[in-house]
Amino acid sequence: MGRFFVLFSLIIGGLFLWSCETGGGGGGGGIGVNINLGSENISDTSVSFVWNSFSEVENYKLYRGFEDNFNIYEAQIVYSGKDTSFTDIWVNGGQTYYYKVVGEDAQGNVIAQSDYVKVEIPSGSKFILGIDGRKSLVPSGKEVKFRVVVDNADNVYGVSFEISYNSSIFDIDSVNVDFSNNFLGSNLVTFVHDSSGLLSVAVSKTGGGGEDGSGVLCGFKVKALSSGSDTLKLINFRIIDSAGNIINIDEIRNTFVEVLY
Repeated sequence: MGRFFVLFSLIIGGLFLWSCETGGGGGGGGIGVNINLGSENISDTSVSFVWNSFSEVENYKLYRGFEDNFNIYEAQIVYSGKDTSFTDIWVNGGQTYYYKVVGEDAQGNVIAQSDYVKVEIPSGSKFILGIDGRKSLVPSGKEVKFRVVVDNADNVYGVSFEISYNSSIFDIDSVNVDFSNNFLGSNLVTFVHDSSGLLSVAVSKTGGGGEDGSGVLCGFKVKALSSGSDTLKLINFRIIDSAGNIINIDEIRNTFVEVLY
């Protein structure tokens, strides 16, 4: 069968949060009020955030991104409402996240914002294949970034999977699937194909041994076409080691996405 193939699917499991620290450059932009975003009650499965309130703010949005100084209009919204605290329980082990909260006025204009907060999550005890951001809100008409990741991998040489989605609600940009900074390295063979409601992806090394640990297999963008919600599901997955043997996965993690108007 060889070292290059096709795989797919997702679920939920133990996550372990390691540390949380303030990152750089989140304020500015002509916005005068700076929100203090802090973390508390960090456990092996979640991280809680608290921030100060302002009487002028009608709605707060907490964003989760994958790099420092991320564009909030391409990031997942994990909370939208009037509360000044939120606990994110939808993270994956071995990954790094950045968070930012903004405050909006009655017209939806951003009038306050925080710096970026960095969260590093160590690996758990299970071998997991999942989509980052297992529950998130997607603004209507915007393209939002997601990632397919692995945690606690052992001797992984190649991975293939399909992502099923409701094509009447969402569109996935199959042209610009991103394999940069890949868990499997830089010398890769990749495959992408999109039919309505099904994105097929395969990525494999071209030499050397398998990879251990945690990291990103690919990134992709989801655009909301209409109101509604759906689960992005990893299906028909397959993972092989450096000898071409199939590796069993302990847990698969899907992501629930809701369109926010």
